[in-house]
Amino acid sequence: MTFDDAWDFVAVPRVSDFVVSRESDRLVACVASLSPERDAYLPALWEHVPESRTWRRLTPPRFLAHSPAFLPDGSLVCLGTRYELEHDSVTTAGPYALWLLPADGSPPRQVMAWPTGISRVYAAERSGDVRVAVRLMPGASGYEDEERLRAERKRAGLVGALLYDRFPVRVWGREFSPARLRIMAAGRMTREGTWIPDQRDLLPRVDGHVGEDVVPAPGGGRLVVPTRVDEPRGAQRWALMVADDRTGEAETIADEAGSDFHSPAISDDGGMVVCVRRTVETRHTLPEVRLWLIDLETGKTQDLTPGFPLWPRNPVFSPDAESVYFVADERGRAPVFRVRVATGEITRIMDSGAGGTLRPGRGGLYALHSALDSPPAPVRLDLAEVDQEPEFLRVPGTTPRLPGTLTEIEAAGRDEARLRAWLVLPGGAPSAAPLVVWLHGGPLASWNEWSWVANPWLLAAEGYAVLLPDPALSTGYGPAFIQRGWASWGEAPYDDVMALADAACRRPDIDGDRCAVIGNSFGGYLANVIATRTRRFRAIVSGASVWHLESFLATTDEPWAWSRQWGDVNRSPADRRNVCAHSPHRRADRLRTPMLVVHGDEDYRVPISQSLHLWWDLMRNDVDAKLLYFPQEDHSVLTPALARLWHEVVHAFLEHHVRGNRWNRPRLL
Repeated sequence: MTFDDAWDFVAVPRVSDFVVSRESDRLVACVASLSPERDAYLPALWEHVPESRTWRRLTPPRFLAHSPAFLPDGSLVCLGTRYELEHDSVTTAGPYALWLLPADGSPPRQVMAWPTGISRVYAAERSGDVRVAVRLMPGASGYEDEERLRAERKRAGLVGALLYDRFPVRVWGREFSPARLRIMAAGRMTREGTWIPDQRDLLPRVDGHVGEDVVPAPGGGRLVVPTRVDEPRGAQRWALMVADDRTGEAETIADEAGSDFHSPAISDDGGMVVCVRRTVETRHTLPEVRLWLIDLETGKTQDLTPGFPLWPRNPVFSPDAESVYFVADERGRAPVFRVRVATGEITRIMDSGAGGTLRPGRGGLYALHSALDSPPAPVRLDLAEVDQEPEFLRVPGTTPRLPGTLTEIEAAGRDEARLRAWLVLPGGAPSAAPLVVWLHGGPLASWNEWSWVANPWLLAAEGYAVLLPDPALSTGYGPAFIQRGWASWGEAPYDDVMALADAACRRPDIDGDRCAVIGNSFGGYLANVIATRTRRFRAIVSGASVWHLESFLATTDEPWAWSRQWGDVNRSPADRRNVCAHSPHRRADRLRTPMLVVHGDEDYRVPISQSLHLWWDLMRNDVDAKLLYFPQEDHSVLTPALARLWHEVVHAFLEHHVRGNRWNRPRLL
């Protein structure tokens, strides 16, 4: 496909996850394709065939499937549901249930269901134990109770009411259900291929909030379970427990005031756990992010990455537990690293693109690789190599042909900090190209991987150059680089964007007189700052953006987390002054640049009131502006038709204001 039509881009199949057998190196990926009505993505399971370097579909037609996991006899379990096509529109047969894909290739069969669906599946490949995550209403003790209580709520007309006594209330784009997450046994698969059902609560003595990132020991018997710890004044943090999944006994293995423990992995022998330990940030100090090793037999702990300047994530053990592999952002990339448990020696084994999800196999390490110029694809890494280019195992049809090239530029910050950015250049441009500066969200993030939402190549296909800067607060450049913008979002990040834009505009292939800005989330906040501080850009697109900072801090879905960085505006006059100084709404009277404001009504991370406030300030200042409103989208526009519409409206807005063409309102809007 090409990028000439946004529908072509929206229709590209997407690899979202994969799993590798530790016993045989079989690889199965989840690939989502656009529905015939083009209103949803339909996930299916595909297996890589190494002999022919091809892929074959495992799941039958009209069957949605994701979250595969291997069992000892070679079969798979997954979450799935059947669907029907009515006038090309998808109608599912019910919520996701647990399905078994037998090793002999016979049709899938359902082995466990739950009234509201199953959200996660956890399988121990060697023991064959399968566990699932489900939700139980307060007062329910099992399947029958859950069905009865939900039926009573429906008959009483109370489905639309929720009662809370703690945060969170809403998370991203959904209400946070007061129903408790429970980890249930589903059954066990023997090596002979016999499925033995076993439905029971595995954590009957754990009353607190349980997280979904549960990890089973490959040999069974143990589960590592994240648990939420509620703290005073509405705050919370995360601890880790290890549970015996046969007796239900559980003990805490990582719990420390002032720290979060998350992303656990367990060694093949079940004796060690590695996780990410992140200290709680404050108004003046950054979090420290480390890999934390826990010996389950002795209780001893160890910092595996002391002094490492990058923030590790996604750790996994090597099969012999002598090494831990992880990913960390580094100067516009997210390489894969190895740390030796005994010595602490850290080696970069892949330096291209972003490593993403890591899966150890019998024959090496596998990763879900992506880059700004490469969609997600499974890759295999040779553990004897360093800084290698991985072996790609691409699913056919998932790699579009790019309409341009990718390069890098550098600049010096106002404080002489070394700055860098990616620059997408359109192919075959007959003259200097207009420039779009696209600002990433986060703010603790980096332009280093493919995005189906914020993708610069559609603009490149239309002849625009796209600058992708990593300003202050971006990850991958060390703590000092983040500190430059800490609790000071509108200063160094703004200066860095301007310096990198200046560097791009000095190139002969860039038309510095025709420039625009796009930003979403924190990028939208920074776009708003730009709108109130300079008139050098012809157009600004601000999506899901923060406009009134103090209001955002009180109404976002996780206010306790953001208040750690910004302080307590109700108790500290200095904190209040700092928040006010960095809130772009205070300079609303300086708004002059044409703006396109975009927001989804179900965005709970940045509530839509932020954009409505900005929209009113634009209107009362008679700014040439438009509001693109999505009543049923949240922080990102993900519905296929609406994602295409987003591109169409942004394109029309840029064509009008940057290139001076007539405003072309989309026909169906």
